[in-house]
Amino acid sequence: MAVTNDQIRSVAQTGAKAIELQLSMADTDAWEAFNRIWPFAYCYGAFEALARHFQMDTVEAYVLITVGFEELLLKREGKKKLERAFELQANKFFVEGRAHGFDDFSRWMTEKGFCPLMLANFFVLGKPAPLAD
Repeated sequence: MAVTNDQIRSVAQTGAKAIELQLSMADTDAWEAFNRIWPFAYCYGAFEALARHFQMDTVEAYVLITVGFEELLLKREGKKKLERAFELQANKFFVEGRAHGFDDFSRWMTEKGFCPLMLANFFVLGKPAPLAD
């Protein structure tokens, strides 16, 4: 399903707002999240889940992730952070954070009344256990 740039931007803004809300609840910001592997990966997984939910193809998903990163980082370094995510794909903390972000946002899109809070919980309570397979 082809999506427009405006649709990608709209989805990215929605995802960024949900992530920013979690960060504000934890009294932190996107710069702090992006400087730690697990929270950075959570954000990557969250945007990945949104891309899947809206049936975006691979290129559209990467554009969404890049635009989402730019929304969080005030238009700076979105592409650079996407490249960093590619470098971290095999990192244990990246894999776990990505899975939690994907799970949190997938559930948010499909379960009535579910609120994604794992990122806020990371900063308040510490890194959660890996998701069950």
